Amino acid sequence: MKKLLIVSGDSYTANNYKSILHPELDISWPVWPELLADRLNMECINLANAGSGNEFIYSSLLDKINTIENKKSIGLVLAAWSQAQRKDFEEGCKIKKWKSYRIDSSGDIFGWTRKSIRNFINLQLLCEYFNLPYKQFQMIRLYEDYVTGLRPSHKQIIENNYDGNYRLTYNGNKSEDIISLFNITTEYKNTLNIKNFLGWPIIEQFSGYSIANKVLKTKINNIDVWDSNLIISDLDHHPNAKGQQKLMEYIYDRLG
Repeated sequence: MKKLLIVSGDSYTANNYKSILHPELDISWPVWPELLADRLNMECINLANAGSGNEFIYSSLLDKINTIENKKSIGLVLAAWSQAQRKDFEEGCKIKKWKSYRIDSSGDIFGWTRKSIRNFINLQLLCEYFNLPYKQFQMIRLYEDYVTGLRPSHKQIIENNYDGNYRLTYNGNKSEDIISLFNITTEYKNTLNIKNFLGWPIIEQFSGYSIANKVLKTKINNIDVWDSNLIISDLDHHPNAKGQQKLMEYIYDRLG
């Protein structure tokens, strides 16, 4: 019987992603968790959901692990974390449904970042309690995109005819706040097991990285740009079939 590979994340990981910008495009190609399960000879349980934030990612992993009676059947748990500013909430009793907002209407990027890191630690404690192999990583950047100016949502791009370079306004001090947010991550350095966190300390400015930016970007004139061979389009930066394969290979090579 194959061991289980249990994965959660957002649209870069989900097998239910649909491109609003390219509704005619068939994107039913295998996503990296499925490809990785094949490489590891495991059975894939992909819990990821497009648009989700880090509360959903942690909660979905916790809920699934809780339902598996034989914990020894779990071969590996992977959390592909999303952006800090997203808000997740759950509705329903017997039939549960998760919903997400792109930006939480309460709090700020500092509190959202701390909340995310607490989810990282909670996943670590959960997996270590049950002696489960696990890795976690930022699939997309935790707070940098928010501080440097979020790209408009795909719906906003269509409705307002924004081009690929347009950014939403951030009202804080970008350079100072990036430093402050990095310092927040160091508050947990004695608790978080960074050996199991790929790309820590997660921000390029301090020699960390997120997986999508690391794998799906290339350098042109010493500037990081999205690799058009690995993404859906210049406006939709989600990985195409080749990009999903590259994500899988990168993650596989770093499982240890």
